[in-house]
Amino acid sequence: MSRKLKWAICPLFFCALLFGACGNGTNSALNLTTHVYVFGNSRNDGDSVANCWIDKSAIPQKLSVPEGMAGSIVNCVTASGVNRYAAGEYYDEDDNHFPCYWKNEGDPVVIGDGYQGSVYSIVAEKNTIYILGNSDEDYWLWDSLTNNQTLLSPPVAGAVIYPQAIAVANGVVCAAGYYTSAGVSAACYWNANGDCTGLSVSGDYATYGFAAAALAGKVLMAGKYQEALVDNACCWDNLGGALTTLTAGGGRANAVTAANNRFYIAGYYRDGIDRACYWNGEGSAPVALPAAPTTTPRNSYAYSIAVSGSAVYAAGEFYDDDDNNVPCYWADDGFHSIYDAYEVTGIAVAKY
Repeated sequence: MSRKLKWAICPLFFCALLFGACGNGTNSALNLTTHVYVFGNSRNDGDSVANCWIDKSAIPQKLSVPEGMAGSIVNCVTASGVNRYAAGEYYDEDDNHFPCYWKNEGDPVVIGDGYQGSVYSIVAEKNTIYILGNSDEDYWLWDSLTNNQTLLSPPVAGAVIYPQAIAVANGVVCAAGYYTSAGVSAACYWNANGDCTGLSVSGDYATYGFAAAALAGKVLMAGKYQEALVDNACCWDNLGGALTTLTAGGGRANAVTAANNRFYIAGYYRDGIDRACYWNGEGSAPVALPAAPTTTPRNSYAYSIAVSGSAVYAAGEFYDDDDNNVPCYWADDGFHSIYDAYEVTGIAVAKY
């Protein structure tokens, strides 16, 4: 199964609202230690296995599933305080797929009542879990408080929708993504009722929303616009706001998180090669993440981002010298590769 769309989605995983004292490692005053959680998927006899690599360990912890299940997939992760929430699905031998989430690498919690499908984005706010998922051709929002499923609608008849990420601002829920209609792609968002609204643009080009995060009642959406077949990383301030170019001439924004009273955006920019990076707020210059130890510079991409104090963490992939795409992550001590996974789909950081 190709996971490229999930990368876009994932990130759609992709946001972690984190807090804590500044600094890395152990905080002597508060006696807190920074813990890093990287989530992704490996293969076992052709089936997917959802894993978590904890505190930079090379040996993953397998996320649990009910006995008799054939496989599992983790698509996204978020954090709230010391708690981590990973989400995706597990499936049986008859190809029935059960959307679920895992809290702190515990037993899976199945979404809703008998839903089929998967989870592509998750957010936790004030002890309530908010989820974006899909079943067959339908996309829906769900929350643990009401246990209700709300279907997302296309903006016009015949449009095909691609919701990518969920964000919650003071209990107000929205989903970010894009739709295609008459051969044109346009970034959009959905409200808690499932209604779709297109985002503003200042030119005649295709737009795509891939990620969203909330801060102080404001929601930032990020993605790309395409002009003359070139991708340009961009974001939209507070949903209906104007489009802001992050990097022109090649690039894309894949994930957003909120920390330190600002937004951090992860993706890549083009500089001869594609370089994994993050933006420290809207309108800032991209900060390149440490390069992989290849003999020549190779493409790299960030699909998930988390922040603890002043340290920025990201997860994604790079291409090695044999042109294989290899999952990886960036922590406070630099670059790490994970060769025994076929993808990493999220990173979370917690202090306790």
